[in-house]
Amino acid sequence: MKARIMQISVMWRKADEAIRDRECNRYFFSRLELVLADIILLCIAILHSTGVRNIETLLRRRLEDNEKHNRQKE
Repeated sequence: MKARIMQISVMWRKADEAIRDRECNRYFFSRLELVLADIILLCIAILHSTGVRNIETLLRRRLEDNEKHNRQKE
């Protein structure tokens, strides 16, 4: 898992370098996207470390629970 996180970190660093070559406005929004992506990756790493292996199933289940809850409210 650590190797995968390091690989992703290198990928983000390369993307960050590419973004620095762009215009200022595009840089800000792209940088924000990278920060949000890093947060998501951190959350996934935490979930993996706590034993959650299938993130897609977890997220799908959560979405279904939210949809059920919203339908019950109506």
